[in-house]
Amino acid sequence: MRNVMHEIHRICKKDDILKIRVPFYSSLGAFDNPTHIGFFYTVYFLFF
Repeated sequence: MRNVMHEIHRICKKDDILKIRVPFYSSLGAFDNPTHIGFFYTVYFLFF
C-alpha cells in the first residue's frame, strides 16, 4: 500500500481531491476477491 500512496502523491497536484471506491476493509466484499492483497480503511490516510 505504501507504493500506492506514493504514486497518488506523485500524480496529484496541490489541493487535488482524490475519490477512491473500494470495499470497506471490514465488509465481506473486501474478502470475496482473492486478488485483494491490501485494504483501505478510514484512518489509513492519517499516516501519509
